[in-house]
Amino acid sequence: MTSVIIVLSVLAIPVLLVLAIIQLFKKNKMKAKRFAWSSLISLGICLTTAIISSQIDAHKEAAVEKAKIEAYHKTPEYKALVAKKKAEELAKKKAEAKKKAEELAKKQAEAKKKAEAQKAADLKKAQEEKERKIKETKAKAIAEAKKKAEAKIQSDLDTLKQFYSGLANVYIDRDDKAFLVEHSNDIDLINSMFQLARGGNEYADAQLDTYRQSALDASTYISKDWKIRVLNTEMADNGHYFYFFTAQAGHKVKN
Repeated sequence: MTSVIIVLSVLAIPVLLVLAIIQLFKKNKMKAKRFAWSSLISLGICLTTAIISSQIDAHKEAAVEKAKIEAYHKTPEYKALVAKKKAEELAKKKAEAKKKAEELAKKQAEAKKKAEAQKAADLKKAQEEKERKIKETKAKAIAEAKKKAEAKIQSDLDTLKQFYSGLANVYIDRDDKAFLVEHSNDIDLINSMFQLARGGNEYADAQLDTYRQSALDASTYISKDWKIRVLNTEMADNGHYFYFFTAQAGHKVKN
């Protein structure tokens, strides 16, 4: 039907134009205008019909194509193809998930390794700091003990010197008649040296015993880099020799 309308409209256009021209030659402008307008209307009808026809044909073709596609979708081949594609997509997703899980596990392992290394470093640093503080505390304690020992020994020696200086005319020889005690903590030697110093004076011997005990106490603080000197005095007025103990730092004891 649309084809007939289009054909008739196409055929009518030149006929109407010819009629319009004829009327112009006859000086009949009104009829000429009518034929001209009629030709334009025929052209419009032709174009409109053609457009509508093409739209209808397009819809028909789309409907046919859709029907073909729907029919194809119902075939076993298409269903198998869809199932295969879904299986491939699922396998791809599983592979990607596995890859991500492996990457995550790798990152976690690296983070754990770094954390353990950091923890070990922190523990080592803490242990080193602890040992350093212990060493510092120990060194400080030893230094304080040495300092106290030096002060005690010096105090005892000063007291001993003052006592013998007041008791008799004692001259201490620190160079010519001094001799070295081999071990600074030899208690028996300290005792024997003080025993030699006893001269029969009860008061002097009692004081000597007190200083001997001080020397024994002091000997426990004396380390291997100390030495004790036993100094022989000149003969006193009562005819006895007296011995004077002192300690000096900075001299290593012989092995």
